[in-house]
Amino acid sequence: MTSNDQNLMNKLLPAMQNVQNALNDASLGGKIKVSTVHSMGVLKQSEPPSSGSFDPSYGDLMKGLLEFNSANGSPFAINPYPYFAYRSDTRPETLAFCLFQPNAGRMDGNTKIKYMNMFDAQVDAVYSALNSMGFKNVEIVVAETGWPFKGDDNDVGPSIENAKAYNGNLIAHLRSMVGTPLMPGKSVDTYLFALYDEDLKPGPGSERSFGLFKTDLTMVYDIGLSTSSQTQLLAAAAQPLVLAAATNTSTGTTNNNSSTSTSTTTGTGTSTSTSSSTNNISIRSGNGSNKVYLNRIFYLGLLYGFMGLSLICFFSFFLVLSWYPHTLFKG
Repeated sequence: MTSNDQNLMNKLLPAMQNVQNALNDASLGGKIKVSTVHSMGVLKQSEPPSSGSFDPSYGDLMKGLLEFNSANGSPFAINPYPYFAYRSDTRPETLAFCLFQPNAGRMDGNTKIKYMNMFDAQVDAVYSALNSMGFKNVEIVVAETGWPFKGDDNDVGPSIENAKAYNGNLIAHLRSMVGTPLMPGKSVDTYLFALYDEDLKPGPGSERSFGLFKTDLTMVYDIGLSTSSQTQLLAAAAQPLVLAAATNTSTGTTNNNSSTSTSTTTGTGTSTSTSSSTNNISIRSGNGSNKVYLNRIFYLGLLYGFMGLSLICFFSFFLVLSWYPHTLFKG
């Protein structure tokens, strides 16, 4: 939509409807959601968050897209990047505000709500824009967000420390389920940008340095989603389970295993978004574990007994063949 190419813009909604109709014909309409991704550039105003509104030049098209989202239960996908907000305001307090680090916060004069991080402020600005058009029930999905770990000499903000802080603190914020001030108690589905560096992408060096992994597949930094991190967590979680089987105490441990997929989208530039879906692994011990433990012993006993009986029958048949060979195979 920010391309200003009216031909493309006019074909966007019909293209989405064609995809939706194809899914409906395949009986997949309720299982696969169709949407399109927007940059923050579709907003005319975003500060304070309560005054968030869409650019009126997109009025009719945006209304049609939101009607489509509402009718099909599909999300409104947005790409908020606190990094770009910091790049235009490089004060130390702005950096802390963008990285979820301790800061004085920013007051929304209309709602008297103090925002403690830029991510919540940007998402709530989108919520306010949806609400102003009568579509506050359309779900918001963050299709891209991230922080570059390096850039050119004149790039402000990129570093491994900042990238690790932003992504790590964002994950912790989402897992807390605290939500945003205008959407409390709800974690917005969020996709990290990006799985790999895009080494052929044009523009500043920071544009090629958002990846959690380099193009040679080595890890740039660990935000707690790596296989090694998960293996360590699972190993630590397994120990209480063994002890609980002996002591009959009740404990619970939850770990997270993440799978990642990539998709290409165009917002304020062409970029690849990384989709991280989290699978919860719960280990619950107590009376139930003792029962399973005893059942395993019982079934192992049956198995060994069956194997022993089979061996006895085999050797008995062998002995019969040895004693009566001529009788059994006469003629």
